[in-house]
Amino acid sequence: SWLMPGEEKRFTQYFMPYKTIGAVKNATRDAAVNLELESGQARIGVYDCVYVALAEREGCELLTADDRLKRSLPNAPITPLSSLP
Repeated sequence: SWLMPGEEKRFTQYFMPYKTIGAVKNATRDAAVNLELESGQARIGVYDCVYVALAEREGCELLTADDRLKRSLPNAPITPLSSLP
């Protein structure tokens, strides 16, 4: 939408590494969904950050084998298993 003179708007932008699910049709901070129909078949792609959101809410670290997730969300409470001794 357009801004009026003197009006301010703020937003937060989140990055999710969801390129494997195709073009996202709907997304929230916690999930991204794609649904495509091709040759009479449905292709559903889902990327979720539910575990990241839960770790943030509970104030704890999420341990994961997904190193790319940590690189994609550097400020999230994520500890890659590869970083552990």
